[in-house]
Amino acid sequence: MLNVARTRPLDSKLAINRGGRKGQAGARLTDATRAALIRAGCERALVYKTLVLTGLRKSELESITVGQVRLDDRPHIALAAADEKARRGALVPLRTDLADDLRNWLAERLDEVQSKARLAGQSIPPALPSDTLLFCVLLHLIRNLKKDLTAAGIPVRDDQGFVIDPHSMRHTLATMLAKGGAAPRITQELMRHSDPRLTANVYTHLGLSDTRSALDSLPSLSGSVFAGAGPLAPQLALTPYKRGQNGPPSDKLAESEGVRPIPNGLDAKPGNVNENSPPTTAVISGPSQIKLTQEVAAVGFEPTTSRLLHLNKLLKK
Repeated sequence: MLNVARTRPLDSKLAINRGGRKGQAGARLTDATRAALIRAGCERALVYKTLVLTGLRKSELESITVGQVRLDDRPHIALAAADEKARRGALVPLRTDLADDLRNWLAERLDEVQSKARLAGQSIPPALPSDTLLFCVLLHLIRNLKKDLTAAGIPVRDDQGFVIDPHSMRHTLATMLAKGGAAPRITQELMRHSDPRLTANVYTHLGLSDTRSALDSLPSLSGSVFAGAGPLAPQLALTPYKRGQNGPPSDKLAESEGVRPIPNGLDAKPGNVNENSPPTTAVISGPSQIKLTQEVAAVGFEPTTSRLLHLNKLLKK
């Protein structure tokens, strides 16, 4: 998009407007016109870049003068309170590459002013006046942005119905900061929001791929849960209990564990339990608590539990 914004002014003027060669490059331009078009394209691309990397509103950027741009070892823009939406004023930091672009842009502006003064026989100024506006192409910014988006193949309105305009670039900054892992407090400060919920809920736009990437960045939890595990069915099967195996007789063992034997004749009553099911030998004393101590039919956990609940009710009679 920035590349399209930089080249479109010249490309559109070079294109032939009529005849058999309509749309092809070949129009004749003077050197001065060509230079002005190149300059306009570079300025427009720099405007977009500044909006995205500073979060400045269009009205705020329109107020910035050369004297408010500090390009020393701590590059920033000093936004006046009268020109800020919140009327607090702010020092807006500049990323290194943006500061370099602005430095080159101001050098070009100064060279142009000095060249005009030289041709007019006037004194050559050593620097730009501090009240000189930083940018001059903001008047038709919205219209030119739509044309640049179209030329770059970017829909002006997205699939959710949102329209791209200069203020969208503030949303772009907040979203890029979130994707880049910036702390919410830092993002809020750069956006100059008094409420962090505004930064997080309105200006930050994250999709499923972003949340998935965040999960993928978490440390590994010792590999797969199933790595080296055998078949699950034997581990989940109920362990049979055999009378007198590895210890005291089953009745005494059951009593020592709070288990009482089921009286004979209660193991397969017609109409209550499947008559083909093997008997169950023990139920833990106490309300609604059941413990299996002998192999039951392989009918799954829920049917088996239902059968045992019925037997427990019989025991309480």
